[in-house]
Amino acid sequence: MNIVLFGFMGTGKSAVAPVLARRLGLRWADMDALIEEREGSRIEEIFEKKGEPYFRERERELVKELISQEGWVVSTGGGAILDPKNIEDFEKWGLAICLNASIQTIFERTRHRQDRPLLRGSEPLKKIEDLWASRQPFYRRISNQIDTTHKSIHDIVETILEWAKEYNYKNPNIKNQKSK
Repeated sequence: MNIVLFGFMGTGKSAVAPVLARRLGLRWADMDALIEEREGSRIEEIFEKKGEPYFRERERELVKELISQEGWVVSTGGGAILDPKNIEDFEKWGLAICLNASIQTIFERTRHRQDRPLLRGSEPLKKIEDLWASRQPFYRRISNQIDTTHKSIHDIVETILEWAKEYNYKNPNIKNQKSK
């Protein structure tokens, strides 16, 4: 079983993934953290020094690597959805879920974070609104959607666990069907 969490920054992907992985007995990966580790730089430094296209190439390489393995819960970066190949590959590989939240909630969850290179400068709320609007067509492509605005991590995980049971039932040849 593999599960991949898509969603805009601040929707809860990085908080939900490790809890979900523990419940399912799977490994988990935060794509942004893995890229930072491999590059030896924070994402904002990668964006500043090498540019967003370079970062997106590293992201794509990591997707290809992850889909060659089994037994993962993956938290994607907020922009991983911009490459349709990432969506296609992850949907073939496992259960794809998109986490959403209201723009105000996203703003509250991200406004004090210094590791959001796309929100730097003045008017971060306006930047969130614009970026969110531009990415919605991509996020909407994912059929499994959870609004995390008023949900606890526990509630989100429980919803995903139910979907995982159904997904395993519909896909009986999946390896690593461990679920609790």
